[in-house]
Amino acid sequence: MKENRSAANELFTKLSPKADKAEIATLENHPLKNRSFSPERLWNWLRKSLMSLMI
Repeated sequence: MKENRSAANELFTKLSPKADKAEIATLENHPLKNRSFSPERLWNWLRKSLMSLMI
């Protein structure tokens, strides 16, 4: 379990900056960029959900 959790944390750590850059580029001039369920919130929810499944 610890190995899976560690691998998942490493994956999210590596992907987060790329996902943030992609979000900024995608939403730069988009009229819906201030929606309440932003990609960042979705990413964080997904991460928490996956982590809770590994317990």
